[in-house]
Amino acid sequence: TLLVTNRILQNLPDPPSDHDLDKVDESAAQERITAELDALLAACRAEDTPWIVVSNEVGQGLVPPYHLGRVFRDLQGWANQRMAAEADRVPLMVAGLPLDLKG
Repeated sequence: TLLVTNRILQNLPDPPSDHDLDKVDESAAQERITAELDALLAACRAEDTPWIVVSNEVGQGLVPPYHLGRVFRDLQGWANQRMAAEADRVPLMVAGLPLDLKG
C-alpha cells in the first residue's frame, strides 16, 4: 500500500496543493509501480526464502469521489492482482481469520 502511494505521489511538490492532487498522472504512476513490482518480483524469484507481502484490500468499498482516491484504488487493486498472480499462497484476512484465496 505504501509502495503504491509513494509512487503515485513521487513527482509532486512537497507539500502538494489540492490542485496538484487533482492532476496526478495515472499512466506515469502505473509505469513507476510496474518498475517497482518488476524489481520486487525479481528479488523474490532470486531467493529460496519465503516472502510475505502485506497489502490492503481496496476494492470492497465505495468508489472514491475524488481523482486521487480513484487513482489509488485502481492502481492498488492492479498491484494486488499482479502480486497475487505470482504468489503461491494468497490469504485474505478478515477479523483475524485467513480466508485462502489461492494455495
